[in-house]
Amino acid sequence: MNNHVENNDEVISNIIPTQSFMNLENENKQLIEKILEQNQRISKILKVKELFEIAIQKYEEAINNLGYRIEFSGDNEVHL
Repeated sequence: MNNHVENNDEVISNIIPTQSFMNLENENKQLIEKILEQNQRISKILKVKELFEIAIQKYEEAINNLGYRIEFSGDNEVHL
């Protein structure tokens, strides 16, 4: 198997200049790191969104338990 890998490396080095290949590998690693960072940010945002949704539900339940009903209108207004 190593022989096959070495043959591939030889073919690549004959087709693509070594420095260009190394630059592309480096850029690929940087892009993968950025994607991982963005995925972590998205996960955090989704967790915060989930927590807000839970808090909103509890707030609405508390208002309903007091005998009021909340209506959200399309123009960002809340009516009791």
